[in-house]
Amino acid sequence: RVIMITGDSKETATAVAKEIGILEKNCDIKSSVFTGAEFENMPELARSEAVGGLKGKVFARVEP
Repeated sequence: RVIMITGDSKETATAVAKEIGILEKNCDIKSSVFTGAEFENMPELARSEAVGGLKGKVFARVEP
């Protein structure tokens, strides 16, 4: 499973991920793409779910 982590905007990251096949064209963006801020504000269980399983394939606007 491939996870993309980038500093790009959520929209750019989503478009690139779809273009290179990380995300399916009709995927649910709300459960597959998260900004760094969105991820940080999630409860711990939601974060675990985001990085595990099929969700959380793209993380955008992530800072080191």
